[in-house]
Amino acid sequence: MSRVLGFDPGTRVAGYAVLDGSRILVELGVLEFQADLDLGERLRLLAVDLEGLFDEFRPERLALETCFVGKNVRSALVLAEVRGLAKGLAYRRGLSVSEYAPSTVKLRATGRGNSSKSVVRNAMKVRFGWESDPKLDASDAAAIAYCGLTGS
Repeated sequence: MSRVLGFDPGTRVAGYAVLDGSRILVELGVLEFQADLDLGERLRLLAVDLEGLFDEFRPERLALETCFVGKNVRSALVLAEVRGLAKGLAYRRGLSVSEYAPSTVKLRATGRGNSSKSVVRNAMKVRFGWESDPKLDASDAAAIAYCGLTGS
């Protein structure tokens, strides 16, 4: 059965969600890193954690959001480094990689391309029957993984 790892990249908090081909949520969580670590160390720790997720859940696909430049160009560049790291690790393992614009993720999750993170979380909560509210990064990763299962 096809399995996808949805990844919401970040250098301090990164969300992840694993869905199988029948759209069942297998795992949901966040990877958190200390803010006082330099970027190189956080990237190293992120690589270790992603490798662990790949080993444990054996996805066939990595799904992640495309980069966008908002008000802070530096943040977008740092996020691009995280995305590149994740993609490189996935390609090295032979996984396919799917990328989705944030508006596409929101549209598929909620029916509106400009939904807030909390609206996305609520939509994922209903879809997967969660009783409590996960961190926003985790619910974003679930929405990204859902995109990875429902088409490119």
